[in-house]
Amino acid sequence: MKTIVVKNGYRGKKPVIRLEFPYDFELKEAIKKFEGVDWDPKEKVWWIAYTDDRLTELLTFFKGRIWLVILSLNG
Repeated sequence: MKTIVVKNGYRGKKPVIRLEFPYDFELKEAIKKFEGVDWDPKEKVWWIAYTDDRLTELLTFFKGRIWLVILSLNG
């Protein structure tokens, strides 16, 4: 099963959830289907605005399809 590393970060002063992985076409296409996700071309990372609900939605969305390795998530 493919793996995405999930980390906390900031866009300006807003907390975000960073979704990091080496380039993989299938993972990229799967992430693009998650509502509210955006690509940061400078940092080369996918991200979504952080809320507890969004984190739960993310876990549910990928459950059974992609491993999520969660590192240092706290709002």
